[in-house]
Formats: sequence, structure tokens, C-alpha cells
Amino acid sequence: MQDTGKLIVCTEQGEIMLMNTNGEFLAFITESPMDNFNIRCIAPFSRGFLIAGDNGTIIAYERVEDPKFPYKKSKRPLT
Repeated sequence: MQDTGKLIVCTEQGEIMLMNTNGEFLAFITESPMDNFNIRCIAPFSRGFLIAGDNGTIIAYERVEDPKFPYKKSKRPLT
């Protein structure tokens, strides 16, 4: 993530994890897409990050102030 010293990492199972740049695991993103969603791209944006997958699906995750759950799936439309 930009200027945070953190990495967003995705697994083949559709899980999204937050890690330090040294590879230390920090947290699972609780609203990961999981089953049958092949994540093709991850991109930072000003409020968090975007993931893109099959069928042109794009999901936004926004940074929140909860250390246990640092990102939440956005309910707002992307503008």
C-alpha cells in the first residue's frame, strides 16, 4: 500500500491478507471474495485498494480505524 509499509497479498482461494513488507502476516481481510473468484489485479487508491477479477468484477476496500480489521469492503459506488 502506498506510504504504509504494508502489502496486500491474495491467495488462489480468493483470500486477501495484509502483511508487512518484511513478509510478516498482520491480518486477513474479513470480506475477501473467496470461492470461485480469481483475483487478477490489485491496485491502491486514495482510500484503500481495488481488486479485479473474472467477468470484469471490481471490488473496493476502504481503510478503517480498526486494527483487527483494517479494511472493509466498500458499500459506496466507485467514482
